[in-house]
Amino acid sequence: MRPEKARKEKPKVSAFTSAKIGRILELAEQIDAYAQTLSDRVERIRAARAARHNRPRVYFEEWGDPMITGIGWVSELTGIAGGEDIFPEKAAEPASREGK
Repeated sequence: MRPEKARKEKPKVSAFTSAKIGRILELAEQIDAYAQTLSDRVERIRAARAARHNRPRVYFEEWGDPMITGIGWVSELTGIAGGEDIFPEKAAEPASREGK
């Protein structure tokens, strides 16, 4: 659950993540092709970064009070981009929140 302050100040967009937008707009084929293009791009980035020897260490903080860090998808994108999440164990926790 998001902190009360975050709920008031940040819009919630997760309702769109499970919607079948392509189907709703009758653009399923175009959406699928675009999704494949993006997936291919992510894989090219992952392969290019894997060859690098220097991996910057990355800290991501979503919210300061309470402290929220170690978000799973951010950790995943950090790795894809060639970085190293400094708290990888937090990304696996269901609530990466201070005191939890």
